[in-house]
Amino acid sequence: MRDSMEEILVKAHPVIFRDYKKSPQETCLAWGLECGDGWFAIIKELCKDVDEYCKDRPFVIVADQVKEKFGTLRFYYHTERSGGEDSDEDYRVIRDIVSKYERLSEVTCEVTGQPGTMHMRSPSGWIRTLSKEQAKIGGYVVVPKSQRL
Repeated sequence: MRDSMEEILVKAHPVIFRDYKKSPQETCLAWGLECGDGWFAIIKELCKDVDEYCKDRPFVIVADQVKEKFGTLRFYYHTERSGGEDSDEDYRVIRDIVSKYERLSEVTCEVTGQPGTMHMRSPSGWIRTLSKEQAKIGGYVVVPKSQRL
């Protein structure tokens, strides 16, 4: 993702992205958000929902890594207690929020943000979720649903 887009997310969600661009010995966010610009809106909404849920809770969510893996968004995080008690329900809700947006990336072009499907590039086997136009430009072919992870 372009630095300018990443910086918008970091400014809007300073707690979630507090480790952004720290050293590689501290965080995988040292390399920024490792996905295309097309998922900016997905990540923005994910962070908004997480922040909204956590605002009156005894913990915060901190991103460890945000990247594309096997054609979909991966949002790795940890919780940090800020006092009080948290619950299994809190963890389930956060997990469900993250899963919702990771699933949305399965049908959103990583490059453009338009509707997309999983495509594979031969012979490397690299999988990305792309629009038909972006797949054609990059030499990707559709991955049959039976072969998706």
